[in-house]
Parts: sequence; C-alpha cells; structure tokens
Amino acid sequence: MNEIEEMKERSAALVGIIAANGTAGRYGKEFTEQRETADFWRWVTVVFGVLAVVAAILAAFDNKAATVGVKLGITILLGGVAAYTARQSSRHRSREEHARQLQLDLAAFPAFIEGLPPDAQETATVWMAERSFLGATTVEEDEDSGPGVLSQAIQARRNKTESEQTTA
Repeated sequence: MNEIEEMKERSAALVGIIAANGTAGRYGKEFTEQRETADFWRWVTVVFGVLAVVAAILAAFDNKAATVGVKLGITILLGGVAAYTARQSSRHRSREEHARQLQLDLAAFPAFIEGLPPDAQETATVWMAERSFLGATTVEEDEDSGPGVLSQAIQARRNKTESEQTTA
C-alpha cells in the first residue's frame, strides 16, 4: 500500500513537471511571436524614417515657400508615425524579453524546487504563480524588475536557514 502511495506522489510530481514544461513551451511561442512583431514594427519604422528624411531633403532644396511648408508638414507627420512605430517595436521587444525569461524560469522551476522542503516548495510555487499568471511584476511596470523568482526563493531559504541556526 505504501508503494502505491509513493507511486501516486511521483506521478503527481511528474504531472506538475509536464504542466510546467508545457506552459514554458507556450511562453517560447509567445517569445517568437513577439520577436516577429517587434521586427515588423522595426522595419515599418525604418521605412517611415527614410520617407521623413527624403521629404526633409526635398523641402530643403525647394525654393517655393508654399511647397516648403507642405513638405515640412509631411516630414513632421512621417517623423511622428516613425516615432509611434518605434514605440510599438520597443513594446513588443519588452514583451519578447519578458516571455523568454518566463519560459526559462518555468522550465527550470520544477528541478529547482524538487530538493526544497515542502513549505519552501509551496512558497516558491506561489511566487512563481503570482509572477507568471497574475502579473505581479511585469516589464511594463519596471524596466529593471530585480531578482527573479528563483533568486527570491533561494534568498528566502537562506534567510530561513540563518534564522534557524541563530535560534539553535
């Protein structure tokens, strides 16, 4: 009977690992999609930037005041569109980096918590769930989001070990 219970526990652990790897795989697809979108917006930015420069050059060599104003207006408009598309590319690049980090964290997570005691596993799982699925920290909120969930779990484990040693 004990052997069956042990097999049940190992099976549950394997299901958790498979689920984490499946989720990590989805973040890998998200990473690829965001990279492709960021690259698209980057090329659109280049096109609009080149058009703005060409319009500015044409305005510089035009000696008619009426057409210079129109060409400068077009240049400003094209520059504004280029700035917008550059921002879109930047946003998708940030989402790409965020998805890649989550993919790596989720792929490493099951192996990382395997050796931890059950209470530390539970704490680390809560941190990972909050970070991954509830948006506890996002790239949009903070460019330097600080240490990852695995680093936080290691630090918490160290703090707990140190406090246990000082009370012993």
